[in-house]
Amino acid sequence: MKPKQRFSMWVIGALAGAGGVLAAYHYGPKTARVDVPVSRARVADFTISVRARGEMRSLSSDIITAPQLAGLRIVKLTEAGTPVKGGDVVAEFENAPEEAAERRGQWKREFGKTVVRAPHDGIISILPDLRGTGAVGLAASPFKKGDRVWAGAAIAELSDPAKMQLEFKLEEVDRGKVQLKQPVKVRVDAMPERELLAKLDWISPIASIAFKGLGLTEKTFLAHAALQKTDKGLKPGMPGSAEIVIENRPGQLLIPVRAGMTQDGRPAVYLQTGDEFIVRAIEVGKRNDTDLVVLKGLKEGDAVALEDPAATVKRVRKPQ
Repeated sequence: MKPKQRFSMWVIGALAGAGGVLAAYHYGPKTARVDVPVSRARVADFTISVRARGEMRSLSSDIITAPQLAGLRIVKLTEAGTPVKGGDVVAEFENAPEEAAERRGQWKREFGKTVVRAPHDGIISILPDLRGTGAVGLAASPFKKGDRVWAGAAIAELSDPAKMQLEFKLEEVDRGKVQLKQPVKVRVDAMPERELLAKLDWISPIASIAFKGLGLTEKTFLAHAALQKTDKGLKPGMPGSAEIVIENRPGQLLIPVRAGMTQDGRPAVYLQTGDEFIVRAIEVGKRNDTDLVVLKGLKEGDAVALEDPAATVKRVRKPQ
């Protein structure tokens, strides 16, 4: 029998009944092997969750401000991310020359250097210079040595690293799925191998609206998840991700969502048996973004196709 005739018979068999052979790795000695992507059913925890991106923040922080003096210029500033002790110098200022000439004799301390010290131990974050000039549409740059500051300007934030949280934004579609006190799995980009446990402890009752153009808007809700235990490598401002666990069921038989199909309106899979695939009816439970719970019809280790085997063969054999 010629390969084309054999392929036609397989397609007819697939349409005739649920148990028919749909595709095979080999189509005769004169045809090349056709590989169909497969995945094995596995037993694992099944989790329904919501994911979001954010940054690490301290639960306890203080704002470091410039002295209440006019015409100051920064001559020393601790680098962002630097741990400091209480009493360490965070910033040092002196009068800008033109201001000093105008105000000579008014305040004696203006003509010497003025220092600002850390009120307690913590990690320094440098704040943006909101009066700085820059390209239109770009965020303000952080303060730096040489910048002039106004009286009482907020120049840095001193954060307590012992109590940290991830601050992130929830999409509007996910807001109704989550509740306070739900567990959150946190991963920081700088430490991808570490999974930190947290709890969702605050969600803003007011949505933030971002205008996307063409009349389109995007609503998000600011949220916080406090870490149950911090890591010494964490610093404020580090980007990371949050996975809010809505439901967790251990020991479930799972297959990829891609492997699920329907046959006569019922859930089914393409089950691999040797070099062939057959349609196997299954009973399914819940699903998430990646996995599908199988209640009946498969066992652990069964190999199922991730796409229609007949379509794979047709694509591979298509004349170039």
